[in-house]
Amino acid sequence: MIVRHTQCYPCFLQEWGKHSWDCAEASPITAQDVTAATAQATGELDASFFRARFDRLAPSEKRYLRAMAELGPGPHRSGEISRIQARGVGAVAPTRAKLIEKGMIYSPAHGDTAFTVPLFDEYLRRVLPGLPVSRVRPLIRVEWRIIGRHSPAGPPLPDERSTLQQRMGYALNSLPSCSKNGAHFSRGWPPA
Repeated sequence: MIVRHTQCYPCFLQEWGKHSWDCAEASPITAQDVTAATAQATGELDASFFRARFDRLAPSEKRYLRAMAELGPGPHRSGEISRIQARGVGAVAPTRAKLIEKGMIYSPAHGDTAFTVPLFDEYLRRVLPGLPVSRVRPLIRVEWRIIGRHSPAGPPLPDERSTLQQRMGYALNSLPSCSKNGAHFSRGWPPA
């Protein structure tokens, strides 16, 4: 019972063994003793072992791991994890790389991600019961032919702009300023 629950992780075997011994009134230790010890062992691991790892994470790393935990113990495809976060795989790749560098996760095969420590997914679901919602921008491609071209005639008429804002689901002024492939997208109108 202990071996199955701890997934043979040495530190966890010790913790469950200690608490099972403490709960037992006599030898041999029974299944009831192990069941009673589970809450104590879990609480001890939460307060020390898991908490020490969790506290050194950045908020984006916690969100990534919580998204993994939503899928279970793993391993999971990187695309599945990014879909839960409503972001592209490329957008979360730097966070994944940092977590691998910190030893929190590893890649058992190309594109797969798994926790380095068993039961960490359960811990994350306990301490972050609701999946944290990050401030995610909509994943859309904005092209000038959609929102209008800068011309001597000026920007789109106010009613055209309002219709475009409604269709796109957010205000054009919330777009970050950037340039890509010769087109310039900016917060204000007209484009620079």
